[in-house]
Amino acid sequence: MRRNPAFTTGVGAIAVATLFSLAACSGDSGGGTASDGGDKDPYVIGYNDDLSGPISFAGLTNLAGVETYIDYINDQGGVNGHQIDLVKLDSRADGATSVSNYKQLVEDEGALVVLGNSASSAYAATGPLGEQYEVPMIGFGNADDFFTTYYPWLFKNGLVGTQQAELLAQTVEQVRDDVDGLKVGILASDTASGPVHIDAVNEIAKEHGWEVVETQLVAIGATDCTAQAAKLAASGADIIMSNVTSVGEDIICFQQLEQRGFAGQVFNTVSSATENTYATLKSPNWIGLRNFSWWEDDSVPGIVDMASRAEQFGTASQLGAYSTDGYIAAILAVTALNACGDDCTGTAVRDALEGLTDVDTGDIAGPGLGFTTGDLGHTTPQSRAYRWDDAEGKSVPVTDWLTVPGR
Repeated sequence: MRRNPAFTTGVGAIAVATLFSLAACSGDSGGGTASDGGDKDPYVIGYNDDLSGPISFAGLTNLAGVETYIDYINDQGGVNGHQIDLVKLDSRADGATSVSNYKQLVEDEGALVVLGNSASSAYAATGPLGEQYEVPMIGFGNADDFFTTYYPWLFKNGLVGTQQAELLAQTVEQVRDDVDGLKVGILASDTASGPVHIDAVNEIAKEHGWEVVETQLVAIGATDCTAQAAKLAASGADIIMSNVTSVGEDIICFQQLEQRGFAGQVFNTVSSATENTYATLKSPNWIGLRNFSWWEDDSVPGIVDMASRAEQFGTASQLGAYSTDGYIAAILAVTALNACGDDCTGTAVRDALEGLTDVDTGDIAGPGLGFTTGDLGHTTPQSRAYRWDDAEGKSVPVTDWLTVPGR
């Protein structure tokens, strides 16, 4: 049985400069690390996500990104002379199972950091264990209420709802010539994230002098958005700020808005960032945020590297919509491990994650990638907006990388 040394060992300050030696050693995007080739015990990274349940499409493609990067690092010699041992457990998107998995990964396997956590419910359930076991977690479940309490051991590989609304407002200002006195409609998913989105957009509208004229809720995966679309189209809204998801209601709601005469733009959060949505709608009026570049975008150097590494290490057929999330999470975790030295602990990894400020990902993520600290917890508060381009036959950026003000 491998016990995590965080239970018995303290940690001193970490020199931030060591966090960036990974990229310097590899000479290409996405990092790398030199190794002395010594025979050292492996660093253990845990993976705790839905691999067989209702959102396994996220957990499995996320895992493919994680495995691709860790296989690459191990092939380069590991980190500080340590190979990385990735231990994977299936949470089935269930909170109790996720808790049991986390304890096993930390207590029995000696994990120094745990990745995964696609399901918000599972992420929120495991969150309190971070402080108890002193081992951080990196995930992208949208447990916004939990993050806003600033849990020191919890790191979100993305933005909370309030931050997304702020970046939507930045996008509106960059895309439109006329932003004074805008009339805004709100379309929100009828989930726990819905009220967060509604409150955030109302606050943003007030700050910009915009008027919210209609608010509607729609269920995830809804096959009919007629009533919501009719009310929004009749409201006189110039734009709609939404957080509908790529499970299906994004497409149906937009199509029914157009059928009812709405000719304005819909600005959506990262909850509907798949290329399928853009390719199906083929409309310049659907504009959405992405935390990371699309996993098939071969114009992005970091994506080219990820694809090449996936081919080399046999994970190419498993890549999908959430693979960049996992790939970036692995880069962040490995960069933090690089700062630990031989006596790495969960506390040292946590401190190193907090110190990340400018991790190079070859444009998969923005140039200032790192985690915030403060009242919105540890998040990566940057994104880029995309819209469909007929000439390119794909979605293309309409903004540069955007960052939440003051973070």
